Amino acid sequence: MEQKNHVVYVIVRPKESGDPRKYYGVTSRLGRQTPEKRWEEHKHSTFYVGKFIRRYSDAKMNFLYENLTEAEAYKIEESLVPGMPSERRALNLLNCRKGGQKAPNQNEFDEKTILKKSNNLRKSLLDHYKKNPLACEERRKEQLEYHLKHPEVGKLVSERMKKYHYENRKPFVLLNPDGLLVTEKDMSRTQICEKYNILSTNLTQLISGRGKIKSLKGWRLPINKDYVATPLLTFSLINLDGIIHTGENIAAFCKIHNLDPCYTRRMIKGASGHPKYKRYKSHRGWRVHFNHQNDQAE
Repeated sequence: MEQKNHVVYVIVRPKESGDPRKYYGVTSRLGRQTPEKRWEEHKHSTFYVGKFIRRYSDAKMNFLYENLTEAEAYKIEESLVPGMPSERRALNLLNCRKGGQKAPNQNEFDEKTILKKSNNLRKSLLDHYKKNPLACEERRKEQLEYHLKHPEVGKLVSERMKKYHYENRKPFVLLNPDGLLVTEKDMSRTQICEKYNILSTNLTQLISGRGKIKSLKGWRLPINKDYVATPLLTFSLINLDGIIHTGENIAAFCKIHNLDPCYTRRMIKGASGHPKYKRYKSHRGWRVHFNHQNDQAE
């Protein structure tokens, strides 16, 4: 025997308000679709009823019929909510679809359903951009133009992300450059990255302890308290004009002179006698200054 746990409700403002608009719906007193949960779904939805509830604090859910089977409840709703939009407008209804049908968002708050929908959407977008590479470039240009015209949007997003990361910060324990213990209660990851100019991806890898990074500008895990970072690779390069440049920070140097840091490191290691990189003699006209290599060898 089918259980009689369904109800037909109406969302409406008090008569004193003089507002004739209303919304008819069906829900169950058991499972995920209890009246309380259904009310929360309506409250956060983008449909007319959601906007109605958020705008008017006196909107309430009243039960018209109770102790019904699912078929009985939807049959009553079908009689209350006509199929034609013009008929629904004439009755001042906030329903976006005809009655007698199960709500399309019954599984909206199911985590598996949300994940499945997001993955399907992501896959469809990737397929679309693979088939239309120009569409991806056009979309990127549109986004850049929009952010250039609305710089306040970028600032707002940045502030929201900082707030989100601070409120949802995950526990970690690190040693700062002075050897003092620092936890997420003292400084968030974002604050560490901003203050010490560290990439967030590198800091995450350091905290996980699963990557190659053991130290970042003095920051390290307690288990690596005695770890000593290897000195930076010094170099001396000569360009096409015969000007010699020396330094230690290859990444910063390559960024200034429009060089590829990967190939530059290979060229330097090859000049120092590394058998794997001997074939790398020059890079974009730059060569290793051999006098500097001889000085290092001595």
